[in-house]
Amino acid sequence: KKINLTNYKIYVGLTTIPSRINILYNNLNHFIKNQNTTFEKILITIPKKYKRFNEKINENTLDLLKKNKKIEIIHIEEDLGPASKYLGPLMNNYINDDDLLLIIDDDRIYNKNLIKHFEMAYRSFNDYEFYSGLWSYFFDKNYKYLPNNFLEITIHQEKNKDNFKFGNGLGGFFGFGLNIKNKKEFIDYNLKIMQLIEKSFYHDEGILLGYLKKKQEHIIYLKHLGCEQYNEETVDALCKSGLCNRSIIEKEILYKTNY
Repeated sequence: KKINLTNYKIYVGLTTIPSRINILYNNLNHFIKNQNTTFEKILITIPKKYKRFNEKINENTLDLLKKNKKIEIIHIEEDLGPASKYLGPLMNNYINDDDLLLIIDDDRIYNKNLIKHFEMAYRSFNDYEFYSGLWSYFFDKNYKYLPNNFLEITIHQEKNKDNFKFGNGLGGFFGFGLNIKNKKEFIDYNLKIMQLIEKSFYHDEGILLGYLKKKQEHIIYLKHLGCEQYNEETVDALCKSGLCNRSIIEKEILYKTNY
């Protein structure tokens, strides 16, 4: 493969909730200080009003975040749930055609080579639109023994055989990259699914999986030390909330998509 030498920008996107803003503040300080590859901005998408919570983000903490020139806050009118982390930048035209949007979570400490490895994957396979840490490997007992600079890249194609089986998809907590060619189609799909399936609001990875399977897209997987080990999910984690059955939501999303 020829290396792509286009002069593009890398943006980091995420969202957060009121109960995790202090966790986010500490994690972003670590992220900015330790990443060994430059990036343009960290884009934090925050709704003006949350669906799950009555309270709002502490303004003092927001002011502290805004003081860092690497951080920009995107305020959106409607709460789009965890999908806000990528829809916010895309809907507000922060991402140009060749730019890479790297999505991370607010409650993780990431490997210092995270951006570097995604840039290497993007420059090597720049014809693709979806890049993700090989999230399933996080649960392998050998994961914690990977050296910081280890990187193995594989290509996987999602299949749409109409059997609604779980696919690999994109792993949010492990980081994933987007370089969407048809932004309007991608945005419209996300918004339509959330309109048709109320509980898809809680499962952005399921929405993305429906899109990937419908279009049978390829994913560039990065096997690397994406984020450090953790003992338990942080406060108000959706995967522990019981607000939706993720496997059922995924089946319904693909059913609605296909029919």
